[in-house]
Amino acid sequence: MISGLAALFIETSNLTATDYAFTSIALICSLITLGIVTTSVSPQLYGPKDSLLYFGRIGEKTRETYIEEFNRATEADLFHDVLEQT
Repeated sequence: MISGLAALFIETSNLTATDYAFTSIALICSLITLGIVTTSVSPQLYGPKDSLLYFGRIGEKTRETYIEEFNRATEADLFHDVLEQT
């Protein structure tokens, strides 16, 4: 897309309002996409409190505490934990 826009602007004397409109739309869409990609690859460090599956909360527990809590959890508890992940 960038090379297409660059080719369009080689001769700026023949550009119309439509060219500027489509270029603006393409630029806005590219910026929105960049923002979405950035947020999707950035880790979220805060999850549900007392989660057994969310890595941010697991790291706060000792190994022994985590193993004990995980062994005590029922299948319903784990399903509920998964459903709370955002």
